[in-house]
Amino acid sequence: CAQNAAQYAVIPWAVIGSEIRIVNDDPNENQFMLTYADGSRSTARIPPRGMYATKAQAAGYVLIEASYNGHITAYSTVDGATFEAVALNTNVRHFYAGQYTGIAVANPWDVAVTATFWMYRSDGTEAGYFNIGILAGAIIGDTLPKLLRTALSGDFSVSVASTRPLAIGVADFRDGRWVTIPVRAVGVNAVSRIR
Repeated sequence: CAQNAAQYAVIPWAVIGSEIRIVNDDPNENQFMLTYADGSRSTARIPPRGMYATKAQAAGYVLIEASYNGHITAYSTVDGATFEAVALNTNVRHFYAGQYTGIAVANPWDVAVTATFWMYRSDGTEAGYFNIGILAGAIIGDTLPKLLRTALSGDFSVSVASTRPLAIGVADFRDGRWVTIPVRAVGVNAVSRIR
């Protein structure tokens, strides 16, 4: 029944005490369940068109389940960078990166996921690809060169294709501060149940 359907989204990165905000975009009061990477949980009941603010209870990703079937607007703020909640509706994500780009990749699924990172130079030519396995319920993160164990120079366009949808957050270190990099979803699939 559509009125009992749930919607999922994942904030790809939070640290203990980082700010988390959730907006109820629905015209009805709704309940949201937050499940942290360590398995701890909390709930929030948010009035119509209202907002909820809290501090992260654990480090890692935050799985958000809404009591309605609609878009979830949520994010965390870590060291000035905003990590927007990602709907788990596509197996392909795309972003722009450089040698100082940090990335967090969250796998909220109960099975391991393989991700392939396709790198393209600014002129559109392929720079290579890298496969990474991410354990069930795990999060991996570092600067892109360290994560892929390769030297990078210049800027790249990156496409990530995975065996199941992943939540990806990207930020670049510029002028002494972190700047959020948009991550685009490519294609859309329906997701009925996470766990």
